[in-house]
Amino acid sequence: MAELFPPDLIERVRDSVDIVELISSYVTLKRSGANYMGLCPFHSEKSPSFSVSPAKQFYHCFGCGEGGNAISFIMKREGLSFPQAVEQLAGRAGITLPKRSEESQEHSKILEINKLAAEFYKSQFKKNSPAWKYAEERGLSPETLEKFRIGYAPDAWDACLKHLLTKKITEAEVEKAGLAKKSSAGNLIDRFRDRLMFPILDERDRVVAFGGRSLIKDDNGPKYLNSPETQVYVKGRVLYGLNRASQSIRKKDQALIVEGYMDLIALHQAGVENAVASSGTAFTEWQCRLLRRHTPNLVMVFDGDEAGKKAAQRATDVAATLGLRPAVVMLPAGKDPDDVIKGGGAEAFLEIVKEAKPYMTYLIEQACLKHDMTTGEGRADAARSMLPELSRVRDPLELASCINFLAQKTGIPAEKIEARLKGKPPEARPQVGARTPAPLNATLNKPRPIKPASQHEKIVMRGFLDHPSELNGKWKDVTADDFETPGFGVMADHIRKCLAENTASASDMIDRLEDAELGKSMRALAMDDGRRPPAGQLDAYVDDLHKAGEARRKEAERRREIALKKSEADNLKS
Repeated sequence: MAELFPPDLIERVRDSVDIVELISSYVTLKRSGANYMGLCPFHSEKSPSFSVSPAKQFYHCFGCGEGGNAISFIMKREGLSFPQAVEQLAGRAGITLPKRSEESQEHSKILEINKLAAEFYKSQFKKNSPAWKYAEERGLSPETLEKFRIGYAPDAWDACLKHLLTKKITEAEVEKAGLAKKSSAGNLIDRFRDRLMFPILDERDRVVAFGGRSLIKDDNGPKYLNSPETQVYVKGRVLYGLNRASQSIRKKDQALIVEGYMDLIALHQAGVENAVASSGTAFTEWQCRLLRRHTPNLVMVFDGDEAGKKAAQRATDVAATLGLRPAVVMLPAGKDPDDVIKGGGAEAFLEIVKEAKPYMTYLIEQACLKHDMTTGEGRADAARSMLPELSRVRDPLELASCINFLAQKTGIPAEKIEARLKGKPPEARPQVGARTPAPLNATLNKPRPIKPASQHEKIVMRGFLDHPSELNGKWKDVTADDFETPGFGVMADHIRKCLAENTASASDMIDRLEDAELGKSMRALAMDDGRRPPAGQLDAYVDDLHKAGEARRKEAERRREIALKKSEADNLKS
């Protein structure tokens, strides 16, 4: 998406924004040495681990690893696309952006076509049509039909296509908008036929796509059909009904997430207006970020069947990872929100929502249901299965509460669960003559001693990132295998490539690194308070690094020669 704007313009926009000032409008920052620290806006924490560098103009969280520059911060925090983030920052800085190129024109054209199609479908929603009868059966009021712009795609091969052609839209443009497709015979036909049509709107009330519910009995095709992804529509980046729900979500400080179009519409018609629908896609990080702009409190409302339980777990995992507070409501078997509303009105539905379980409570209960809790082995397996989930809880008080609840459900003492979570070996008497292996968690979590060479390499790498302009004479002699620390050789080669292409800022170097995990490591090194080379002495440190690498290579070669001679001698003896 970066190609929508020239690189120099993107750089100008980014450089015109002070990242400390920008992030301070979202996070309370306090100076800590050369940087600023605050609570991370991307995950839940009690102690500040989120660092912002005014010198380097980027941020890094030492807790969750999130990091980037001003543009990536706005994208992640506000749930915006790259062009939207650039536009927002340009507006903040008073920079006028040029009109976008062909891709932008295509974007506008698809929006225009979608608007015309929505008007056409609405005009076909006539009394006594199949769609009108279906809506009447479902109890949709005229006000609701108008509010959600519900329409009807006629039972004809090319009704919408022909209508759009009269509006001076070309066949190629209709196909690109996802409203027409090639038939098996090669003819262009309507994608949606004999379907109740739900226009999908973004938060700016623009029609970006459609969902269509089949009205054909015993139809072999899909019951619900969505638009394909286009320039304006990526299914995991849109929430159906958010344009209508955002104000209510902010007012109630809670968002209800349901699965389908009709679930959402039934709730809004009953006055429960803080609901949105994921509509045919698993709940995504992008959708989570869209909601985070309005509230951190999410309630997942899913069917009580096995598929619903799996969807609930996936959704809560995504939300919890991004620092939100998800809860889960499992509806009675065979019921959807519309059924609950029809049976007892909004009050009955809201009573169920009141019983929403925090996501960790829900996961613990599900773990207990999956194991035989009548046996000690089953209870231990249930507790063991929750250790990875518990390890993600950062708030000490919340963690203590979760451990106590798990202890209560399994009958295993809380201190035993806590000990295993911390990787401590279980207290057990070893057999005579047997070695007691440490638990896997203990092996993984035990700090490994850092070699002195690694410390020197870290100093050099920090110097590279702090003062790339000082990389002169000795730098050309450095090779990737001068480094022992995993990943540092790749970083060094990447820095060399960036410098050759006149990319001399740490922020740009990290942005261009394809390996996200290495990018996090580079950013952490650039932001930490570790030792740096004294001013003007980076060259000397690089020289020492190269000499150490040469010494290791010579020693390795010497050992290979000794091993080869020994092998030859052994062959002669045999």
